[in-house]
Amino acid sequence: MQHSEAIENDVVQELRLRSWARSHYVPPENRGDDLHPIVLDEMQRRDAEILSGSSVAAYEWPQRLSLVPTHSESATVRESLV
Repeated sequence: MQHSEAIENDVVQELRLRSWARSHYVPPENRGDDLHPIVLDEMQRRDAEILSGSSVAAYEWPQRLSLVPTHSESATVRESLV
């Protein structure tokens, strides 16, 4: 395996662990000592979000972005090409 593939796999694994941590969030007093360090880090980030009253993670986009343009966006792109 090449170095770049190993890094890419590490990033994917980290994202999976962080996603799992958010989906299975447990308050600090109920957490075991055997959590993966990335899972623990993500749960601690969620703790900070809860304490600050934020419902959106600091590194998330404030709104969802669509990879597929809407009808009006498609029309705007077509007009700019003419």
